[in-house]
Amino acid sequence: MLPPGNWDTRFCRIWGSLIRNDGSWKKLPGKYRGMGAPGAMEMTGMSQIIRGRQIWSGELRPGAVLQAWRTVQFFNDVKDGEKPDWLLGHSFVFIGYEFAKSGAISGMRVADNGFHGNKIVPKGYWQFLIGANTIKNQL
Repeated sequence: MLPPGNWDTRFCRIWGSLIRNDGSWKKLPGKYRGMGAPGAMEMTGMSQIIRGRQIWSGELRPGAVLQAWRTVQFFNDVKDGEKPDWLLGHSFVFIGYEFAKSGAISGMRVADNGFHGNKIVPKGYWQFLIGANTIKNQL
């Protein structure tokens, strides 16, 4: 079960990349800052991080959460406590892979209440992409 939605908790602050001007962001674990939902889920032991190369080799499972940043620099800025424009980062849920005629993974179908809608995210669309598969019996 997910922790209660209280934006003052470490979980929710990491999940939403909630940077404040009080210096508290830098007191949160650095390895999870900027990683959004995947970072929050791993921080509490409910998931296992899946990184870019693993994502595109087919290791995501349906229901995995993803955090995307348009560039690696935006990820680094958020990690360091500088919040970029909201349109430059986004999170969504993995539904399944899409394949080219060659059989190679060409994108992913996602559930998203915003930026992507319920469309296909092409491989390479986001420069920084991290996901998290839930660990059985943790939700």
